[in-house]
Amino acid sequence: MLSHTELQKISRLWTPPNIAQTGERDADKKLAEAQEMLGDLAIRVLELRDDIGALNEEQWKWLLKQRLRGPDLVGLVKVYRNFQPQVAALDSEIAATDRLIDQVVYRLYGLTSKEIAIVEGIHRQGTP
Repeated sequence: MLSHTELQKISRLWTPPNIAQTGERDADKKLAEAQEMLGDLAIRVLELRDDIGALNEEQWKWLLKQRLRGPDLVGLVKVYRNFQPQVAALDSEIAATDRLIDQVVYRLYGLTSKEIAIVEGIHRQGTP
């Protein structure tokens, strides 16, 4: 069983390296390795709770190995295998529901397609 400290440690699965903090050479190497394993996900912060649905098993194991040194990965992989499909399905349903809510709100406020494009552009950039 993982300790509270270990659970806190894996809640943040990945933070892209900061070149200013780690030195350009190390950061570039670390980011290249991450991009090889994670693809586009390597350039953003990955939180266990928010992003597990977007990861495949190999990506998840790689991230855990980066974050944890020594715990029983077999047990963690079993947890992943048991819950990741349901989490991924829920993530998809939530995304579809969010899109539906957006469409209802756009209609409710009578937004034009131009206004919708502006709102969605802002939303994609991370501003609520």
